[in-house]
Amino acid sequence: MHTTAEKKTPQDLILDRALELAPDTGWTNELVQQLKDEFGLADFTAHYPNGVIDLLYAFADRADQAMMAALEATDIEKLKIRDRIRLGVRSRLESLTPYHATFKTSIKHLMKPAHAGDLKKISWRTADRLWWAAGDRSTDYNHYSKRILLSGVFASTTLFWLRDKSDNHERSWAYLDRRIDNVMSIGKFLGRFKKTG
Repeated sequence: MHTTAEKKTPQDLILDRALELAPDTGWTNELVQQLKDEFGLADFTAHYPNGVIDLLYAFADRADQAMMAALEATDIEKLKIRDRIRLGVRSRLESLTPYHATFKTSIKHLMKPAHAGDLKKISWRTADRLWWAAGDRSTDYNHYSKRILLSGVFASTTLFWLRDKSDNHERSWAYLDRRIDNVMSIGKFLGRFKKTG
C-alpha cells in the first residue's frame, strides 16, 4: 500500500508516520501534535488542515487506491460481477494487513457517534469506487441500492476480518463469499420488485 520512495509526497510521508504512531497514540491530539513537531506546523496543516479526520480520510483513500490497483492489474472483463466485487473487497483488506493494529484503532475512532457521518462518507466512497471499477454505470435507483448493499458487505466483512485469527484470513474470505451471495440474492429480489412495482 506504500507508494514508491521516489514518488512519495510530503502528504504521503506524514501519513506514513501517522500510521506508525497511531497504534500507540490513537487518533488523538497527541498524534497530531507529534506530527506537527516532526514535520513542522506549516507542512502538516497544509496537507491535513482538519487534523485527525483528514488523516483518516487519507488512510482510507490509500486503501482504496490499493484496491483499484489490484483490479486494474486483472483482466476483470473475464470475471463475473460477483468475482470482481470479491477481488476488490479482498484486495482492500489485504492491503491493510501490515497496518492491522492501526486500522483497528481507526475503525474504533470512526465508530464514535461524532464521526458517524464521516464513516458513512468513507464507506460510500469505497463502495462507489469499487462498483465503477467493476463496470457499473447505472444512474437510476440501482446506483444507490448497489452502493448501500456493498457498503454493508464492506462493513461486516471488515469487522469479521479484524477478529479473524485463521491462516491467511481464510475464514474471512469464506464469510465474504456468503455476504456477496446474500447481496446478489437481495439485488435480484429488488430488481423483480422494481419491475412489478
